[in-house]
Amino acid sequence: MSHAQLFRRSLIVAGLALTLARCRDSFEPGLSARLAVAPVLPSRAELAEFGLTIDAVRFVVVRPISDTLADTTVAIPPGATEIAIDLRIPLLRNPDTVAVSILALGGTTPLFSGSQLVEVPTPLPPPELLVDTYLGPTVDSVVVVPNAPFILLNDSLRFQVLGFNAGAPVSQFYVAWSTSDSNLARIDARGMLRAPGARS
Repeated sequence: MSHAQLFRRSLIVAGLALTLARCRDSFEPGLSARLAVAPVLPSRAELAEFGLTIDAVRFVVVRPISDTLADTTVAIPPGATEIAIDLRIPLLRNPDTVAVSILALGGTTPLFSGSQLVEVPTPLPPPELLVDTYLGPTVDSVVVVPNAPFILLNDSLRFQVLGFNAGAPVSQFYVAWSTSDSNLARIDARGMLRAPGARS
């Protein structure tokens, strides 16, 4: 099964990262506004099945339609559940409405995105922003080799997968492996299948 099919299911399970962005009104010195959003990212466990890690998030704040107020990228430390950033954004009115877009990155590769309109100052609790639109490399068909596997008891067999999009080979994409009964036969993230010691 391809990564695209699995990701659609994995997004039901979400890990919460809380981001607070505080904004200051540049037109009225001393008046401040608070922007708070809680991005809901894919769970670490689900991503780990594909060998993926989200290690940074990019925040873009725009006053509709095209006035970019902030564009910053923040690293996510391992194990972090909360990230705090300070943004100084000129507000035209109080309250104001801005569009917040979040891009989840694995290294420099964009993986997921999400966006929504947010009022500032933001009422608590912060609104959840689903970062669930997959942006990474995609395939529409896969070929698994060997296609007629034979394996001995207590032996191992390495499966490999080739990916295609509209018939063209795709060099980078993500897959996860599983067996119908992991007690009888285990397979790891590299596609290495371990056979049991007895027939079943």
